[in-house]
Amino acid sequence: LTSSAQTMLSKLQEFKTTFVETYLAPESAYQVKMQEFITAKKALLEERLAGADEQTLQLKESLVKAAEDALTLVKTAAQTAISALDIAINTAVTAVNNSLDTITEMIEVADSEIQTAMNNAKVEIKADFSSEYGAYISVNYWNNLKPTEPEAAA
Repeated sequence: LTSSAQTMLSKLQEFKTTFVETYLAPESAYQVKMQEFITAKKALLEERLAGADEQTLQLKESLVKAAEDALTLVKTAAQTAISALDIAINTAVTAVNNSLDTITEMIEVADSEIQTAMNNAKVEIKADFSSEYGAYISVNYWNNLKPTEPEAAA
């Protein structure tokens, strides 16, 4: 792979690692905040089942709301990371496609130039050969040349 391709693959791996650390890994901020939300919600439900007073329930509800808000913030950060990864991948794919298109065009142009150069060389060689050996290839001499078949090895 070229150094540009290696760099692109390296960057994509960095984005994947960032995504996992931001969103999926058990110790990620998102997963930690999710657990805090679950714990706060569970504590609120336990207080309700235990018949806690209104003030205690309001306190637990405010803790649940704070945990939910923190979870939302971390989720937004994770979604931003996902968007950045998506943009990076799309940019990389576009760059690769553009490079491939450019290479294909260059190959087509080179092929055409090679064909033209070969055709020109054939014409020049034929013209040079004809002018140098024209007397030897006249109809009189040419018709008298009789190629012989090589003898088969005994």
